[in-house]
Amino acid sequence: MPGAQPRRIVVTGASSGLGRGLALSYAAPGATLGLVGRDDGRLRAVAEDCRALGAEVDAAIIDVAEPGPLEAWLQAFEAGGGVDLVIANAGVSGSTQGPASTDGVASASQQVRTNLLGAIHTIEPLTGGMIARGRGQIALIASTAAYRGIPYMPAYAASKAGVRTYGEALRALLAPHGIAVTVVTPSFFESRMSARYQGGKPRSVIASLGRVVPRGRHAGGPVRRVLVLQLGDNPTTDYYLRPRLEASGVPWSTADLNNPPALGDTAGLWVIIVRYAATAWLNALKNAQGLAGVSLMLDDDIVAMIADPSLPWSYRSHVAWRHGRHAAGLGAVVGEIWASTPVLADRYGASAVVEPLPDMDPPSVLADPPSLVIYHGGASHPLERGFVIEVARRLPTVRFELTGRPEPAPENVAFVAETEWRAYRAAQAGRAAAVALAPLFASAVNDARAPVKVFDAARLGAAGLYADAPAYRGFVHDGTDGRLLPMEPGAWAEAIAGLMSSPSSRLALAQAARARLAAMRRAPSPLPGIGR
Repeated sequence: MPGAQPRRIVVTGASSGLGRGLALSYAAPGATLGLVGRDDGRLRAVAEDCRALGAEVDAAIIDVAEPGPLEAWLQAFEAGGGVDLVIANAGVSGSTQGPASTDGVASASQQVRTNLLGAIHTIEPLTGGMIARGRGQIALIASTAAYRGIPYMPAYAASKAGVRTYGEALRALLAPHGIAVTVVTPSFFESRMSARYQGGKPRSVIASLGRVVPRGRHAGGPVRRVLVLQLGDNPTTDYYLRPRLEASGVPWSTADLNNPPALGDTAGLWVIIVRYAATAWLNALKNAQGLAGVSLMLDDDIVAMIADPSLPWSYRSHVAWRHGRHAAGLGAVVGEIWASTPVLADRYGASAVVEPLPDMDPPSVLADPPSLVIYHGGASHPLERGFVIEVARRLPTVRFELTGRPEPAPENVAFVAETEWRAYRAAQAGRAAAVALAPLFASAVNDARAPVKVFDAARLGAAGLYADAPAYRGFVHDGTDGRLLPMEPGAWAEAIAGLMSSPSSRLALAQAARARLAAMRRAPSPLPGIGR
C-alpha cells in the first residue's frame, strides 16, 4: 500500500484469522488500532497482544452487518485523530461442508450482509474525513472466489465479487482525492473457514481460475505476418520472441493490449499473446478470419503465483486480475500454448517449449569492473531479497545493489527503484558489475522458472552466482560459466568474497558466459510454425 506508514488503523474481523494477523502486523509504538470483531474473548486476546507490541488499542464488539452501531463507533474513532488506513476484512461463509445442499436463504442473506454490506458499512463513514484531509488508504479483503465461484460456497463467492467491484469503483472515485484503494483477493489460508471447507483448495480451485484450455481453430497455412500482443515492453517478448522473430524472415510487429484492437489484414496472420489478454482484443480475435494461428506465450506459472502466500498480496491480486478473468476467453481463441521450460509445459499442457535467448550480444567483459554485487529481483522475489540482505551482512566491506523499496539492511546495501522494463534496460545500458546474484528458493513458482538471470549477468559483464535449483542446474556449467550454490548465506558470502579477491577467477567466469551467450545469439532456434 502506497504512502507513509499509517498510524491510525481500523481493522474489522480482527478477532481471528487474517484480521488478527493484520492487527498484529500493524501493532507498534506510535500506532493506534481500532479493532472490530464479534468474539469478545478472542478480540480481547488480540487487543492485549497488540498492546504488548506497543500499540494503543480501541476494541469493539460490533456486528458489521448492523450499520448503526458500527457507524457510531467509527465516527468516534475518526474524531480521535482521523483514520489513515481502514481494512474491511470481516467475513463469514456458509456451506463449506460439501455438496449436500446450497446455502439456504438465511445463510446466504447473512453472508451478503456481512461480507458485502459489512464492507460498505465500514468504508462509507470514513471516506468524508479522508477526502477532507486529501489522503488515506482503504483495503477491502475479497477472495479469489471473486473471480470464479468456488464449489459449495455460492453466496460467499457472490458477496466477494461484490466487494471486488465495489473496491474497483471506489478506486476510480477516490483517486483524485489522494485516497488509495486496494482490493486484496487471497486464496485459502489457515483459518476456521478454511478448516471447515471440504472442497478443492489452492492447487485445484486456483488452477481452475487460471487454466487456459486451447480451443481455438484457425485456418493454418503460410504465415505471412506475426503480431505480438503484449502489455507494454517486457522481458518475455525480448527474451523469447524478439531474437527468433528477427531471424525468421517473417514481417512482425507488436501491439499494446491497452490500445484499441487493430489487427489489419488477418489472412495468414499469426498472433502471439504474451502472458495476459484484454477483452477487446479477444473479441477481435474471435471475429477474425483467415488467422494462421494464435499462441499464448507463458514464462511463469501464473496459477502458482496466485496461490503462493509468500508473494505480496498486491502482486498476487494484480496477476489474478490480469490473467484469471481472461482465462476462459483466452481458451476460446488460443490454438496452442508455448511454455518457457519443460516443467511449465507439463503443468499447462503446452504444445511446445520455447526456451529463452539473449536479445543482444553481451558487451565485452571489463578486466577491472566496479566492485559491486548486484541482485535485481522483482516483486515476485521477496524471500530472495531477504536472503541477499543476510549475505550482505556477512560482507560489510562489499557494496550490494538491490531493486525495490528500501527495507532494513546494512549500510553496504543500496536500493534502486523498480521501473518499467524499457526504462530499466536503458538505465542499465553501459553499466558493469563484478558479480551478479540469482538466488532462488524452492517453490512451485520458482521450480518452473527459466535461467534468464544468466542474460542479465552477462549484460553487466559480471560473474554469475546462481542457486543450485531447477532453473539453473541444467543450464549453468558450474565452475565454467557461473557457479551453482546451495541456498545457504554462508556459501554465497564465501563465493562472493572469493571472486572479489580473485579477479582472474571472476574474469574467467564472465568471459565464458559471454562467449556461450554470443553463440546462442548467432543460432536462434525458430518459433513453432513460424519462419525458417
